[in-house]
Amino acid sequence: GYVAVDTSSRKTGEYFMSDIRGLLGSFPAMPLNAEVAPRSILTGWIAGEPLPTGLSLGEECEMKDPVEGGAVVKCQHQELRCDEIDKHLDAGKQVTKLALIFEDNLSFVIGDDLIVRKLKFLDGALDQLEHADEDGRRAE
Repeated sequence: GYVAVDTSSRKTGEYFMSDIRGLLGSFPAMPLNAEVAPRSILTGWIAGEPLPTGLSLGEECEMKDPVEGGAVVKCQHQELRCDEIDKHLDAGKQVTKLALIFEDNLSFVIGDDLIVRKLKFLDGALDQLEHADEDGRRAE
């Protein structure tokens, strides 16, 4: 199974899990670790590799030069599959944060640390919830 802790701080998440272990006596949980480097996957998605079903690119990313102290490029309100972004990728920058949209209902930014930030329900999701609520009242 999985446990999700509502925090963008890895340290806070670890403190929370430590408290759970203390309360239960033991709790064999480990932090999420990727088999493939997240930077590689995020960079590939912007470069044109297919995204998982249901996901599409948002309009925000952060790219870093992999050398220590290298350049950082932050893009907001930007089409991510364009010549400008391609030039940064060709120069060797890697994506460290990427905005994604899930099924036109949910937007978020995921980092190469696998932390999800800026989680937001979009209008389509809210409309679906309103219609489901209306349908539920009619059924009563």
